[in-house]
Amino acid sequence: MGKNIKVHIVTHTHWDREWYMTYEIFRKRLLNLIDSLVENLSKKGHFSHFMLDGQTVVLEDYLEMRPNKMDTLIRLIKEGRISVGPWYILPDEYLISGKSFIRNFLVRKDVLEKLGVEGMNIGYLPDMFGHNAYTPSILKGLGLKGAVIWRGVGRSCRKTEFLGKSLNGDEIITINLIRPYSNGAHFGRKIEEMKDAFRKEVEELSKHATTKNILIMNGTDHEFPLFDLSRYFDEWSKEFEVNILHSSLERYLDDVLKERPDLEEVVGELRDPKYEPVLKDVTSTRIYLKLRNFESQILYQRYLEPLSILSTREEALNEIEYGWKLLLKSQPHDSIRGCSLDRVYRDVDVRLSRSMEVGLSVMSEIWSR
Repeated sequence: MGKNIKVHIVTHTHWDREWYMTYEIFRKRLLNLIDSLVENLSKKGHFSHFMLDGQTVVLEDYLEMRPNKMDTLIRLIKEGRISVGPWYILPDEYLISGKSFIRNFLVRKDVLEKLGVEGMNIGYLPDMFGHNAYTPSILKGLGLKGAVIWRGVGRSCRKTEFLGKSLNGDEIITINLIRPYSNGAHFGRKIEEMKDAFRKEVEELSKHATTKNILIMNGTDHEFPLFDLSRYFDEWSKEFEVNILHSSLERYLDDVLKERPDLEEVVGELRDPKYEPVLKDVTSTRIYLKLRNFESQILYQRYLEPLSILSTREEALNEIEYGWKLLLKSQPHDSIRGCSLDRVYRDVDVRLSRSMEVGLSVMSEIWSR
């Protein structure tokens, strides 16, 4: 294959807070996952990195139940063994407002500052049903150095990286997960089967690579890591005649940029389902939730936040942040789309209603003063 090829294995999990099971059922699995990370990462030096799906809400979900594990978890994040962020939740790009997209980032920033840690500086958007025409502008404006996307690119580009460009000219280097975010998941397979899967991925992705770097995403929905997998990377490197690294998305992007690749430009909206299902019909399911989400966004963006400058009470700002969090927790892609259990949508409906109630009560208090 070529000894100068560098294969970056990024071990991760994709975490839907609610989907085919409810939030609390999935949270129990999340507790078990992060418990295993806290227990094993300190003992297994060869397992260098785990990516916690680009969300920080999972830290709140975990620490609410495991406050005694906070110090160890924070230490592992500071050491670079676990990466988090850049978002509070992974949103749907078409069913939320631009303001909510940005607020999602700012709430994440506040969560991480309170914990005293830093987040990943890449716009990780691995499972949205397409990407809007101004996503590059938003990511660039937030100071992110790159993007990672999957669905919707379709025929626009079949390379592993391209320059994503908004209609106004803003552009950002974009990692294109053409073999999606689970191309190196173990799916319960044995180590020997993983070796064969990795070999096939290297061969396939080499046909699309823009540099000598190959990215394999070792994880999938709610998957736990194989902590001993990275022990085999040196052996497989010799057998494949490549350099296999237990890596991170930021390290991968840095190594790609060092080679200064000549990248294709991809301009505008990305909703082509040629190679990946985009499921556009979710925009018309459970309309009552979409309407409630829209109303809550309007309340916070156009009324409550402008009026909040009249309040001198710090408590009011805390209440507004609490309401925003309820709203944002209703905007993950499987929560707002309407493609989950009825039980999930009863929870989403309640959260959105509570968000409205919080916002209206704070606004009435500000207005009465």
